[in-house]
Amino acid sequence: VFDSKTEKICSFEYINKFGENLSTSVMAGVEGYGNDSYLASDQRNLRLSFKSIYGFSKLRYPIFKKEAEDTFNPTNKFDKLELKIGQDGPNADGFGMVMSSQSIISKTMREMGNIDLHTQYIHAFVNGKYHGVYTLKEKYDENFTSDYYGGEDEQYDVITNSGGWSTGSVNVNSSGVPEGTITNWNALRTAAEQNNFQTVKRYLNVNQYTDMMLNMMYFDNEWEFRAVADRNLVTTKFVVENHDTDGALVKISDDNEFTYDFKWTDPLYALILNGPGGIFGNLIVGGNKEFKTLVRDRVYEAFQKSNGALTVNRITAKLSELKTTIRPVFNMELARFNKTFYNDSPYFDEEYDENIAHLPTRYQYNLNKWLEKGLAHTLLPITFNQPSGTVTTPVLALNPNNQGIVYYTLDGSDPMGNDGIINPAAKIYTTQLALNAGINNVVARVYFNAEFGPKTKATYTSAAAVIALKTAQILAVEGRIKAKKAVISWIASTQTNIDYFNIEKLNNQGIFETKGVINAQNKGLNHYDFTDTDLIEGDNIYRVKLVESSGKQQYSAPVKVVYKVVSNFPIYPNPVNTGLINIDLTEAHLAETSLLLYNSIGQLVKKETVSTATIHQMTVGDLQSGLYRLIIQVKGMKTVSTSVVVTE
Repeated sequence: VFDSKTEKICSFEYINKFGENLSTSVMAGVEGYGNDSYLASDQRNLRLSFKSIYGFSKLRYPIFKKEAEDTFNPTNKFDKLELKIGQDGPNADGFGMVMSSQSIISKTMREMGNIDLHTQYIHAFVNGKYHGVYTLKEKYDENFTSDYYGGEDEQYDVITNSGGWSTGSVNVNSSGVPEGTITNWNALRTAAEQNNFQTVKRYLNVNQYTDMMLNMMYFDNEWEFRAVADRNLVTTKFVVENHDTDGALVKISDDNEFTYDFKWTDPLYALILNGPGGIFGNLIVGGNKEFKTLVRDRVYEAFQKSNGALTVNRITAKLSELKTTIRPVFNMELARFNKTFYNDSPYFDEEYDENIAHLPTRYQYNLNKWLEKGLAHTLLPITFNQPSGTVTTPVLALNPNNQGIVYYTLDGSDPMGNDGIINPAAKIYTTQLALNAGINNVVARVYFNAEFGPKTKATYTSAAAVIALKTAQILAVEGRIKAKKAVISWIASTQTNIDYFNIEKLNNQGIFETKGVINAQNKGLNHYDFTDTDLIEGDNIYRVKLVESSGKQQYSAPVKVVYKVVSNFPIYPNPVNTGLINIDLTEAHLAETSLLLYNSIGQLVKKETVSTATIHQMTVGDLQSGLYRLIIQVKGMKTVSTSVVVTE
């Protein structure tokens, strides 16, 4: 079995020290599998297959027990089980970090609410001879998916990165049979390329895909994927497995350097952030507001929320649990395979301690990168003054941001609607939650500067409907640049007692002066806009004054609108024959900038989005020689058009 990857018949016996079911024994097929891990060690990865030709078509036995992080019960029927050692053999990177990688990544995915592999450490004996410690795990394939999601194995499409990380192709099983079709996967990829997020949602479990990307960028494991979906999209849309967990948490050298920054900064690894099938990267470039908010939600849950799955304390706890399990058998493992270059226990502890000590840096680096991409929340979540339950007193929504509008729903739907618009079912918070009689599944978000903050959920039971009082007040005021003009927007809550609004601007003497007057509509919740064409470069400060019929006045908080006069952007070299052009975006400040390159017949050949004030490099070495038109669109500022000549 260790000399080839050819399946052989064997007797499989599992002796369980947990629970009442102490042992099981069946006939099965066994074969070696893997690449580096198969060749670099005498231990070898092993795969067990349970087929009717060996006696039973499935192993039916509760191998895995439900753990604290599990939302779903582990299956008790298996077509395949795998015994994994990890890259380059047992403990090759000390502490068994590679041995630990499958367990910690799978645990983290399950802790984030996903269905993922279950694992446990086992001692393996082959023909009576001790063969070391393995990670016993499920295999992520159509059998796994049908066991957890339902249906038959044959109704699932299985896509892997064998056709390329940014493309993918249908998996071919060991019998040479394709497992499904590429049709739905290609439709998903096309929808992402076209920034059609509603179609993307039809084909893809967006939350699970995003969680997989967060884990891959954080743990820095090898980039392979396996995507599985019901061909009819009934039992499940595409879910994507982090298929090769080798390399996670491993150092680059003995000087305590780690490699996770490569995936963010090294050009050789830049396409990893595009995600399997290029879906993630295309959606980032497309800038769909709903997609960006949903990614921010997952980043918030994993990184920014107390005890999130990728916070320092949670990863520390999971690593400590794995250490407690592996540590007692570490020396025995080394002795069995004559790993004399890691010949003592202190090395194990050193590796563990270095990983733990580096976790705060790893955590902050990754969170900062998501913030730089505009894919982490900068607004805080709403809180309620009462926990879920039966309420008899007003439920208040507390906005720690001190700005923005609080939107909420009572039916469990997201206040953010399709493509990032406001859900028509959402209510604007005024003085208290306007609960219905009965059960209310409340979801709330703050909305400020056309962006939603994190979701807050609670369930309240009210004996009677609650009517929120409407008082004359300015609920929110926002400012933005549009076509070189400042647009000031606000919402007022009233019954019939507002007379008018003054829009005031701070002059260079530090005094607010009136720029315009708008009469009140007095129809309940009203949206207002005012446009100012008289801008100065830099900060323009506004406030809105509400004047009631009685003469009573109130002011909004000041809002700042920054206006930058942008000149042309230097581009060099031009003509270009080096394959790269440099675009100096320093004067774009920190505004989101789109770079659109068109060929001589008007076809868009490249589209890139930049959100940092920097000298950006665009690759043109893959283009034919000729004349191109580069359009630089700076959000809220200006558009610049210039010619680029590409030569050989």
